[in-house]
Amino acid sequence: MQIFAAGRVASPDVLKRTGHNLASPGDIPMNEGDPAPKMMSRDDMYRYLETFTNAAKNAVIEAGFDGVEIHCANGYFLDQVISANANNRTDEFGGSVENRSRYILMLIKSVTEAIGQEKTGIRFSPYADFQNVRMPDDQLEPQFMHLITAIKDQFPKMAYLHLIEPRIQGSGEVPNSVESSQGKSLDHLREAWGGDREGSPVFAAGGHTLGTAQETIAEHGGAVVFGRAFLANPDLPLRLRHRLELNKANRETFYTNGAEGKSFPF
Repeated sequence: MQIFAAGRVASPDVLKRTGHNLASPGDIPMNEGDPAPKMMSRDDMYRYLETFTNAAKNAVIEAGFDGVEIHCANGYFLDQVISANANNRTDEFGGSVENRSRYILMLIKSVTEAIGQEKTGIRFSPYADFQNVRMPDDQLEPQFMHLITAIKDQFPKMAYLHLIEPRIQGSGEVPNSVESSQGKSLDHLREAWGGDREGSPVFAAGGHTLGTAQETIAEHGGAVVFGRAFLANPDLPLRLRHRLELNKANRETFYTNGAEGKSFPF
């Protein structure tokens, strides 16, 4: 079960109808012309720690899920915390690599104390510019190296590290997505995690085919994650095993009601 919050990318109209304000770790709008979020107070930030922890306990202890994935990717709340493009705080949760990492480490500590490290994974999209969180490389690289190294050192029994390939930009398709990686690689982040550590592998997601998945696992170990392909191919493991043709996913139908785009021949 993935747990996340929207932060500055939430719908102001929906929030208004429910009596809430648009809020984020900082007060930087997502795009020029967008409404500026209210910078969350320290109390708000700590309250979110409790909310995430309660969500994890509800998922694992009450509902019986195997574990939770902390979604710190694709421009949502936790990704906003670690991005200087969204977080302009001047307290202990902003202003430096260490401060931006601090909140994520506190969150992981709270969640893992509640449900266990072995039941907790975390997801990052270091190179995605989706929802305008990507920092310049001279800020991005130190931030993710620091945070991933700290997670490995402080929480060595975490279930896994989930990384999105550089070629993927949030919900968008990068042209020739299997080949287009912006000249970037996940290799140094895998190394920061300690490689394919026993009991705590690296998962890679984004635009993979059967061939690239096999190559990635052969070279790095761990696992490769399929998302969109599974929506269009509910029998995906069978199709991959027998090298059968895949149905093409139609993103326009992903979030609609009814069977359109969700009913495919087996």
